Amino acid sequence: MQKDCKTILVVEDEPALRRFLELLLRKNGYDVAVASDGVEALARADEKKPDLVLLDLMMPKMDGFEVCQRLKSQSTTAKIPVFILTARTTAEARERCSAVGADEFIMKPYNPQDLMDRVEKRLNENQSQS
Repeated sequence: MQKDCKTILVVEDEPALRRFLELLLRKNGYDVAVASDGVEALARADEKKPDLVLLDLMMPKMDGFEVCQRLKSQSTTAKIPVFILTARTTAEARERCSAVGADEFIMKPYNPQDLMDRVEKRLNENQSQS
């Protein structure tokens, strides 16, 4: 059963991790769109208008910093929450994510249940603000 047709865009260039996230989200009742690079991510976001984006930083064609910045600068996607999922743990990476408008910074490896809790919390917050 879909959770009020909530759509989450998973942007991850690693096929196994992309598939894992897709299955985890579907198992938890979400509709899922996927992209394997930054250019595809922008096209999918424009097409699907997801309720939330899970975004890797290190990707081909366009990195997650630029994807996030572009999403946040377009009126049609600016309010979509963006969760950065990354193995980059430096303060510089965290600060840059904040500077481009990321809503959450989640370090890999992460606990799948913790990720789902954070996704659910953010989507519930957004729904109550609508």
